[in-house]
Amino acid sequence: MRKLAAVLLLLLSISCAPSGPAPIPRAYLFEKGPYQALYGPDGRILRLLYDRNQDRVADVVTLFYPSGQPRQIEIDSNLDGMVERWESYDVQRRLVKVASSRRSPGRPDLWEYFNSSGRVQKREVDENGDDRPDRIELFAEGQLVRVEIDGDAEGRMDRWQEWRSGRLWAEALDTDGDGEPDRRIRFGPNGDVIGMERLGR
Repeated sequence: MRKLAAVLLLLLSISCAPSGPAPIPRAYLFEKGPYQALYGPDGRILRLLYDRNQDRVADVVTLFYPSGQPRQIEIDSNLDGMVERWESYDVQRRLVKVASSRRSPGRPDLWEYFNSSGRVQKREVDENGDDRPDRIELFAEGQLVRVEIDGDAEGRMDRWQEWRSGRLWAEALDTDGDGEPDRRIRFGPNGDVIGMERLGR
């Protein structure tokens, strides 16, 4: 009886022991014309590639959420093999961010952020190619209301513009380099200076 119990215990321990690495989930690749789609083992699409000029280099790459909705799209619109536009979407298929490359292919230097209505609410611009925004534009109801500028490219904003009704209304300046505005200029309807004041102490 004891011998039988020992055998059963041994068999049980062997059956419960790990049997090696878990199998890697399979993925399925389908190609048709300029399209190449990758599906997961559950049948949901993971990635879609589009080769517009049939040179075997993807010109548009779309990544998907588990729900099947687009999550991110990378676009090479001029067919030079480098991405110059990156689009990000939320789970409701709303565009939330677009990054664009205006000068160096493959490196974004313009970023636009959208609200739930599809309007731009913030725009960041890298003017000197250091991968940091030196100009930030803020919008309200589609209208430009504020601009922050790093005029000396030191990585810190030193000009703050206030815009009203499509025109520059006032600008605050950091003239002593401490990161805080110390002078404010008011502008008239024609862009002429109509007032100036010192800020702080």
